[in-house]
Amino acid sequence: MKTVPKNVLKQIFTVGRQKLGLMHWHIDVDINDSRVSPDGREISGYCELLPEARKAVITLVPQHIDNIEDLERVVKHELLHIVTADLSSFFENLINNFAKGANEKKFLADQFTLTIEKIVANLSLSLVPFYDKTATEKPKSTKRKIRKS
Repeated sequence: MKTVPKNVLKQIFTVGRQKLGLMHWHIDVDINDSRVSPDGREISGYCELLPEARKAVITLVPQHIDNIEDLERVVKHELLHIVTADLSSFFENLINNFAKGANEKKFLADQFTLTIEKIVANLSLSLVPFYDKTATEKPKSTKRKIRKS
């Protein structure tokens, strides 16, 4: 997808925030043409969280998003990271405060990341669609053509 249709993104984002109870979060959306994950993988989206302040930034990478269904999948996935932000923050604090040594911290952090990614991916598959293409289509003209006899 060369560009993200703003009206479609707005609908997916607005409906998703409402359905997932994220209206109290300040969430910005960033469109970025070359984004990789912190571990260097090419990605379709990424979410940076500041749970204590209820702030997040979702970054979307249009060249890794093929169509509107894919866009909705990515937005759902990133919104679910916001839903699980408190859990992620809690485990990050546990790991930092109780893991012994850098190797154990890295191992536990990697295991938690794999686990939360699986949970978010599975939850996003179970969600009802956020996008209704009929809501963004222009209404068809009701004008009738008059034939001359």
